[in-house]
Amino acid sequence: DTDSSQPTLFGRLTYMESYANGVGTPAVTGLEEASSVEVSRDGAHVYVTGRGGDGGVALFARDSDDSSPDFGKLTFGSTIAATPGNGLVDVIDSKLSVDGTILFTTSFNTSTLSVFRRAAGGTLQFIEMKEDAIGGVDGLFGARRLAVSSDDRHIYATGNFDDALAIFVRDLDAPNNPVSLESTSHVVDAWSGNPIISVQWSGASDQGHAGLAG
Repeated sequence: DTDSSQPTLFGRLTYMESYANGVGTPAVTGLEEASSVEVSRDGAHVYVTGRGGDGGVALFARDSDDSSPDFGKLTFGSTIAATPGNGLVDVIDSKLSVDGTILFTTSFNTSTLSVFRRAAGGTLQFIEMKEDAIGGVDGLFGARRLAVSSDDRHIYATGNFDDALAIFVRDLDAPNNPVSLESTSHVVDAWSGNPIISVQWSGASDQGHAGLAG
């Protein structure tokens, strides 16, 4: 209840519905030992993580029309199942980026932090996984809770067994464009009968942290 003019009711909750793993048509999946829930900032989707064998990240569509009798109710969509390669085995926490484009998750048993891109329809696409003691990463042993800074620049994760806080910086700066672009076979703005165009350019530079793959 959001009506502050009614002090006896303000802030009270009214039960609406529930979803259980393996129940429904189609059956809901991904909620075994449900461990965290995130609502997208546009109000359109809800993500629930599950630590169990049938766990992962379950996606629900949310009715965000406040004039609808079903306002706030959910419809199960799909699940990204837990696999060793995506960091969702024993997933324990999740947080959306401030811009709503990325979902971060942590796994306690595998000591990992995973990154998923939020695509059309709210579906998730795996980007990468950071693992404790791999590639210079430290502080994620027994990864538990997540936090995202208000400027979207930093991701913080606690490492239970490391007694630590691991800090990651998010690269939000696009690489600079190449400084030169030229054709070795054609003259710009001049007609040519040569159907094969050869182009070369200098390498771009990246002032961020991720670097350039090529």
